[in-house]
Amino acid sequence: TTHHFSPHTHTHSNYRIPHFLSFFYFANHSFFFHYFPATQGTTFVQMSDLEQINQVLLEELEKRDEEISKLQKDINSLLDSPSMGQESSSSALSDKDAMKLVKKNRNLIVKLNKAKGQIVQLEMNLKMEQEKMLKMKEGKKVVGGNLATRHYGAKSTARGAAIKKKDGTTGSSLSDVSPGDGQSLEQSLQEQTKKFEKSLLRINELRESNQKLRLEAKKMKNLLQKELGENVDIDQLLNDGGTEGWRGRQQEVFLLKSRVKQYQGQLVLLKKRLQDANSADDTESELDDSASVAASTVDPKQMQTIRQLSDARRQEITDLQEQLKKAEENREKWKRNTEAAKARCNILEREISSQNMKTSRIIKKTENDDKYIGALKAELDKLRGKLRESNKKLSNTRTIKPGETLSSTLTTLHNQEVDELQRQVADMEHELAQKEETIQSLKQQLRRATEEGVSIQHASLTSSLSTMDQNPKNAAELRITVLELELEKNRDLEQFYHQQLKDYELREQEAGEEIQSLKHKVKGLEHALSKAKVKSPTTESTPTDEQDMQKLADNLYLVMDENNVLKQTIKSLRATKERELKIYKDLLLKQKSHIDTFAETNPRPAVVQGGGESDDSSAQDELQQKNELLTKQLKEMKNRYTAVSIQLQNAQNQLKNLQ
Repeated sequence: TTHHFSPHTHTHSNYRIPHFLSFFYFANHSFFFHYFPATQGTTFVQMSDLEQINQVLLEELEKRDEEISKLQKDINSLLDSPSMGQESSSSALSDKDAMKLVKKNRNLIVKLNKAKGQIVQLEMNLKMEQEKMLKMKEGKKVVGGNLATRHYGAKSTARGAAIKKKDGTTGSSLSDVSPGDGQSLEQSLQEQTKKFEKSLLRINELRESNQKLRLEAKKMKNLLQKELGENVDIDQLLNDGGTEGWRGRQQEVFLLKSRVKQYQGQLVLLKKRLQDANSADDTESELDDSASVAASTVDPKQMQTIRQLSDARRQEITDLQEQLKKAEENREKWKRNTEAAKARCNILEREISSQNMKTSRIIKKTENDDKYIGALKAELDKLRGKLRESNKKLSNTRTIKPGETLSSTLTTLHNQEVDELQRQVADMEHELAQKEETIQSLKQQLRRATEEGVSIQHASLTSSLSTMDQNPKNAAELRITVLELELEKNRDLEQFYHQQLKDYELREQEAGEEIQSLKHKVKGLEHALSKAKVKSPTTESTPTDEQDMQKLADNLYLVMDENNVLKQTIKSLRATKERELKIYKDLLLKQKSHIDTFAETNPRPAVVQGGGESDDSSAQDELQQKNELLTKQLKEMKNRYTAVSIQLQNAQNQLKNLQ
């Protein structure tokens, strides 16, 4: 059977083979699928065929190298051309040159794609040959192909031999090969490996050149993009050719330049016309002449459009100026509002922080006071319970003298204690009455002194008010002195309240000391009870006597507790009254000294008749500053006074709870 193949391409197993690889294909299949498996001598024939294939491949590579060099020359010529130089040159590329560059770029891209396909095919063939050579070195049998390739083996070998004769190469047949040519086979294998390595190097060089061509093509594309503009699609231009109503960048620039020149000429004519119209106001003939000249030089339609544009621009400018003024006014207004809001926020933050600090301090103090009061109450309850238990034990273990009953002894003791306590209470009440009388007298003296001082100040103020309009400096000084007096009074009150707070703290300490003394007393009583139990003999007592003794002991304990409380209250009242008397005396003395110094330093001013205005503005400013400082100090003193009053109320409540 004979098979005909086209001279351009050969197909096998749905794979297209180029014309320059047809010999490689048939020679390869003829030897590897028709003669294998065979003896060792057949390898020499195979090697000769491989040498022939390698020569064909090298020739094909040289051809591709020549094509690549041509492409490089074309690209270098394009890059070296003056039209592809600097973009800032005076003469830009014309549209025809741009279209030529686009076409050349398209041809280069097509050639590059062809070269890529050929290089890929060559690489695949080389890989196949390398694999076969490796198998031949290892002595393995090459198994592959199908029935169709083996069927075409004989004819392909004949065709390969004919090609060898045509090319002038000599090859050996199977009959010429001897089985003992091992050394020549190894040498031929080494030569073939060297040739394959050379071909691989050549392929790598072709790859590098291909990559360079890609980079140059990208550069050309970027240059075209810059020349034609960013909005132009170069791929579409390459496909369409740019013939259907397409305008180049240079054409558009030329048209725009011509329009700009035209409009500039019209503007120059309009300016001249306006100057002539402003200067020539003498006669109407000159106006008519200028109008005729303008009409002759400028198109009336263009003049109308220019006027409309100028009017619209003027209107826009005026509107924008009005909007700008409104925006500036709104900005200033909002700026002032924001500054005021910031200042207000700062003031409120300060007030809130101060209030939070005060409240936290008050809360902490109240919590600590509550804890302290609770602890004191619990301690007092414990001590009272222990004292009652110890007294009960004493009453049970106490011996009774002969001829006396328990009730009679207890009543006598109770009556003696009550009489003593009543006497002490009467003495204390008498002393308290005397102290109250002295306090009332001192209060009356204080009122009188304050009334006298107020009357003196009122008189001085009324006398100075008459001269206030004529001499404002004296009025300011008078106000300053009054404010200073008030400040001193407030300071004295502050010291007084601080002293009271210290007194309350001392009272708390005294109460704690008394509690400690009571503890010691209870311990001593318990010790005495234990001793009395050991020394005293046991006595028999009736249940009625025991009940009477229990009642009397309870009453005695109640009276003793009441007496202790009365003693403590009397002591505290005595101390407080004495301190109040001292404070009132000190206040009276201070007020008297202040009034005397005020009367000496500030005599009543005489009535000035016809006095002029004072020119000393700096003195008035200083007085105003002093007045402001004094008002601030007064506010601070008021705040302190309120805080001290709150603390005093808390302390009084605590004392009430303790009592």
